[in-house]
Amino acid sequence: MNDNYNENKKNRNKIEMIGYGIFLIIVLIIVFASRGNSTELNDIMDNYNSSYSKNNTNEKNVISLFDKYTYSIEATINDKNYIFNGKYDNDILTINKVDGDNTIKYEYKNNYYYLVDTNEMVSENIYSPLDSKYLNIDLINQYLNVSKYEDNQYRVYLKDIVLGNTSDEYITISYTSNLNEINISVNYTNLFKNFNNDIEKYLVVMKYNKVID
Repeated sequence: MNDNYNENKKNRNKIEMIGYGIFLIIVLIIVFASRGNSTELNDIMDNYNSSYSKNNTNEKNVISLFDKYTYSIEATINDKNYIFNGKYDNDILTINKVDGDNTIKYEYKNNYYYLVDTNEMVSENIYSPLDSKYLNIDLINQYLNVSKYEDNQYRVYLKDIVLGNTSDEYITISYTSNLNEINISVNYTNLFKNFNNDIEKYLVVMKYNKVID
């Protein structure tokens, strides 16, 4: 009798916690939506769905970067281009942010960004106006794990990555690789349009080349 009572009590407590968690997510979405803060709302949705994907799929790393590599990233947001390039070697990532004739050089090491010229630690988002998480290979791998391969590209439906989305809209990922080169193109347009009506194009192209000693 006591065992059954305790088990039932545990089950009720578990159900109450799950219900509270769902309620909290809904409240947060309503609050941030009412404030019009699409960036923070996007973070909530993205974190929720990343957690959901990890717990509900057999994930694998479709894309694995080389131990040492050079890279270039070109992003197009509407009619503006943003260029980054650099190298990864000995656990240090160099980032050159190209703005016309001006190039700002950074290093990422020990989980911090530094200005190369002054060795000063940098706290702001050096990829601004881009969000660095959408350049992250781990996130792209998560998207690939819930994608459908159609018409020679991977389609990632928003309803699979955005909480509450029931549309048939999707983002696309193109990916090719060989022993020395990796090419990735992600068209994020529909994802960012979902939060910002001013976005007409959001395309990220990344290229990685293996460094051979």
